[in-house]
Amino acid sequence: EWVEPIIGGRLRWDMNEKLAAAVRTDFGGFGIGEGSNLTWNLLAGIDYKLSQKISLIAGYRIFDIDYDSGSGNKKFGIDAQFRGPIFGLTILF
Repeated sequence: EWVEPIIGGRLRWDMNEKLAAAVRTDFGGFGIGEGSNLTWNLLAGIDYKLSQKISLIAGYRIFDIDYDSGSGNKKFGIDAQFRGPIFGLTILF
């Protein structure tokens, strides 16, 4: 368990009434406290509006983490990157 600062942003381009493209990213950790050395997340995708309250989402996501803690035989670390397509459904209430 750890807590870390994160900063990020999002850009969205409404191509027409039904179709939009979006890019979202965030960065965290920065080696502060017990948090990760660095984590980052990047998502690029399209959003197709089926109705006022329902949308389909398709895109690609990359998540990268570099974390370590402890020392000696209690040392734990992870340096990994996960990437691949994403598909989703948004329902607004």
